[in-house]
Amino acid sequence: MTTFPLFHLPLVAMEHVLCILNPFELIKLSLTSSKAKNDVKKFKTRFRVLVYLTENPRVQIKGKSKKKRRLWEYCWTIDKSMTTNNHNVFYFLENPIKDMMKRFSYIQEVLRCHIEYINFDLHYSPTENKLITDWLRSLQKSVDKIVAEAFNQKFDDDLKYLLSNITVSKKLWLRTTRHRDDFELEIPQGLLYLNVSNSRFIKYGQLLRLKAVNIILRESILTSQEISGFLKSWMSGESHLDLDAFQINVSGPEAMEEIMDLSDEMTTDPNVMEKMRK
Repeated sequence: MTTFPLFHLPLVAMEHVLCILNPFELIKLSLTSSKAKNDVKKFKTRFRVLVYLTENPRVQIKGKSKKKRRLWEYCWTIDKSMTTNNHNVFYFLENPIKDMMKRFSYIQEVLRCHIEYINFDLHYSPTENKLITDWLRSLQKSVDKIVAEAFNQKFDDDLKYLLSNITVSKKLWLRTTRHRDDFELEIPQGLLYLNVSNSRFIKYGQLLRLKAVNIILRESILTSQEISGFLKSWMSGESHLDLDAFQINVSGPEAMEEIMDLSDEMTTDPNVMEKMRK
């Protein structure tokens, strides 16, 4: 077999070769020797990662180029009918979480790729939720988007622990159905998108403190008077200056009439009209 002296090439030539390798090839190359591992680690990464901590946990690695939407995936499953190919690698384990953490920690160390999305189902491995959160924090303290799923109030503390240890910088979706009566949760500020499936815990005072560009609150227990007060505060520029869109449930037509009983004024100011059009 003919060998290729990759690590004897000039630096620019070596980086050119590394640049055309996909994540699977880079990981395999890094396992050949400590020198290979160090050289791959020095290479400037061009990948981003999506982590799914769900029933069939998986790690998706994407190229940064939007023109080439290639995707490589590591998946842990008990379905032995799945076959590894050029874009998917499967591991068949009954309890995969520790193996996933070990393997992905190595991938993250070598490729130094940015984790931009985490889907964390707190029912998946309930006894290890805090361990998983600590592991995620050790990899990266800030994540662009998190989807957290918790359909039982026994996961309230795990949810609070997750959001107090991982910073969400852009988008947060809380897919929850039930919480304890005294449940409270600090929502990250400055989000581009906030979607809360069960927002019963969000009281009026916290609503006024929320800072996000788009807010969706489902199953809210806020009164029509409180929602109307929020809208008046928003319209008068007293709060939520960055808010573009707001969606919340109301109890019925009468509540809607009360909420929409807001003051208005006519204007022909082209600057104001252009802002409203946008």
